[in-house]
Amino acid sequence: MSIVNLFLWIEFHIFAKIQIKKLNQMKKLLLFSISLFFGLSSVKAQCDAPSAVSPLAFCGGGTSIPIEASASAASLTYTLVMNDSWGDGWNGNAITISADGNEVLSEATIANGSTGTATFTFLEGSVLTGVWTPGSFQGEVSFDIQDETGAVVYSGAYGDAIGYAVPGDTYTLNWYDAPGGNNIGTGSPFDIVSLTSGTGSYSFYVTQTGLNCTESAPTEVVVNITDVNVDLLIQDVSCIGNTDGTFSISNVQCGSLPFNFSVDGGAFGPAPTDLAAGTYVVIIEDGAGLQSSPVTVEIATPPTVVPGPPAADTLLAYCSGSSSILLEATPSGLPVVYTLNMFDSWGDGWNGNAVTILVDGVVALADATIPNGDNATANFVATEGATVTAEWTAGAFTNEVSFNIADADGNIVYSGAFNDPMGFSIPAGTYPLNWYDAASGGNLEGNGSPFEAVGSGVM
Repeated sequence: MSIVNLFLWIEFHIFAKIQIKKLNQMKKLLLFSISLFFGLSSVKAQCDAPSAVSPLAFCGGGTSIPIEASASAASLTYTLVMNDSWGDGWNGNAITISADGNEVLSEATIANGSTGTATFTFLEGSVLTGVWTPGSFQGEVSFDIQDETGAVVYSGAYGDAIGYAVPGDTYTLNWYDAPGGNNIGTGSPFDIVSLTSGTGSYSFYVTQTGLNCTESAPTEVVVNITDVNVDLLIQDVSCIGNTDGTFSISNVQCGSLPFNFSVDGGAFGPAPTDLAAGTYVVIIEDGAGLQSSPVTVEIATPPTVVPGPPAADTLLAYCSGSSSILLEATPSGLPVVYTLNMFDSWGDGWNGNAVTILVDGVVALADATIPNGDNATANFVATEGATVTAEWTAGAFTNEVSFNIADADGNIVYSGAFNDPMGFSIPAGTYPLNWYDAASGGNLEGNGSPFEAVGSGVM
């Protein structure tokens, strides 16, 4: 072997060893990266805590005490990847995404360029749908939906309604006798009668585990077992600021007559009828002196509606030195929506018959009819305390015509047939009249009508 060849041979082997060493280092790095990836990918998040009603009330001596909980669905954040094949944006096209009908992403688009992204959050198990806003060059529009790992779970183009059902996890409900205590069972409902020993208050704790998440934090469920247990029917206040809320017994599960009530630690007696809107703690005592566990009662306020100003004469004349000056006003009723339900017994429409609805003599619905078929509806607005009347336009087969009027809650308040003049009076609302010495920021001088002005802060 020549000297030149010897040097070449040595140089080649040195080079080869260096390359092999580098390859081995890269292999180790690759194996480490793979092991790190799979190690991290096996880490699961903690499940959300389940929901449950608490406290619960049961009668003593029962053969079964079932308590319930519901697994909480996880919140997911997906990514909408928008693509434009021409690269000049979506040209006015946009997509709105909903989960189970609830909008989670509004009017997503690409303002310019070939791609854009937007994220949206929703609950697992939902069905994703899409509604499109049209622009131009719709053939350029496409999109992908990626899950939280970046995997594409759905792809489509302009006009695609999606309809993708997002998979949900499978959960197990676990019951414990204390936080971190003994597991006493699974599932819902879960019967705890064997775990109780007569009347008293007991606490149980429920968690949830899933295939894709670890065990959640516990949710406490308090179970009160007493000799008195009733259901209460709540009556809210009639209007903002009124103090006429009350409650009554709607069902007796255990306990004996007569029943009395203690509100917020007060003396036992009949149910109060002057409660303001708010939250109260009520204890029920039966005829034998046995008591229920505390019951939370919430007196609510009806939907906030501000009535119109009351009607009153605004320029009054009295003699100087009068010993009495009575001021009068009339409260204004609220507008109320009613529905006219029209029926035709033959099913071929009202054949030219029609009805006009008047409220205190003013037309509120003109010439309502059924063009064809056996029914139709129409709405009209009336005022509390007003009188509703009807005027009819005659057609053929008047004997086929009937109708009813329903209030906003769907209750039928009047029924009739062709040519019925109605004359239905809408119940008037109850509104206190308050008198002030100024239009705004003034002092309250009194209530009601008539109001005695002499002796007030004004005169």
